[in-house]
Formats: sequence, structure tokens, C-alpha cells
Amino acid sequence: TMLTLVDVVVKEIHLAALEEGATSIEGVRHYDYHLRAAQPHASLADVGGVFAYSSTAPPSKQLPNPVVVSASIPQYNMEWVLSVAPRDGWPRTSANFWRDLVVLVLVTIGSGVAFMIFVVGGVRQGHLRAFELAKEAKAAKHKRVVESTER
Repeated sequence: TMLTLVDVVVKEIHLAALEEGATSIEGVRHYDYHLRAAQPHASLADVGGVFAYSSTAPPSKQLPNPVVVSASIPQYNMEWVLSVAPRDGWPRTSANFWRDLVVLVLVTIGSGVAFMIFVVGGVRQGHLRAFELAKEAKAAKHKRVVESTER
């Protein structure tokens, strides 16, 4: 019968794994879900068409900002909508946010220091070259003065 088929399909998509924390995504382990018929039968109208749900999210509970996915089995004329949300709400930052931020700051500081060393080294080298040229010019001038006085 159709109800048996629905129970088999629901069991095969392992929705309980979301609820039990079998999978962790970005540090979130426990999810609530609602599985509802896209065009619910009149007998499901009072629960918004929801026929499968997590134990902590009865059909009367609104899921906060759920991810919503539609699925259909055309040969059985079934179209369902799955809504999933973290049980404790969406995290404000990723699980690795602070680590990523520290790495970003360190890389930025390292790049800044490397750039400063490059600039200071270039300026210093230019200054030393100018100093050497001035020294050579002074020596050449001194040599010309000495040669002119010897004549």
C-alpha cells in the first residue's frame, strides 16, 4: 500500500541520522527536520502536510530558517518537501572562524613586514648607490684639482 511505501522510503533516506548527530557539518551535529507532502492529503491539512518529523520538532514547531529541498518520485506521483535546520539554530560563524581569522592576521602582518623589508632594502640600496656615486664624483673632482695644480 501507499503508506507502507512512504514508511520504506522515509526509512531509506535516514532522516533519523540528522536527529541523532551521526553527521557533523561545520560543527553542527543535531538537526530538526520536517518532511511534508507538497500537495497534502486532507487528512494532513491540520499539520501543514508534515508526515515525518524529528522528535524535538513536532509539526506545530516552526523550524528557524530551514534549508528546504523538494524531491519527487514521479512513478508513484509523490512530491515531498524536506525542511532541515540545526536544532540549536544556525551558528553565527563557521567552526574554524577564529583559526581562519588568526591565520589571516598573521599572513597579513607577515606580508606587511616582508613588503616593508623590501621597500627599506630598496631605499637603502638606492641611498648606498647614491652615496657611492657622490664619493666617486668627489674623488674624480679631487683628482682633477690635483692634476690641474701639478701642471
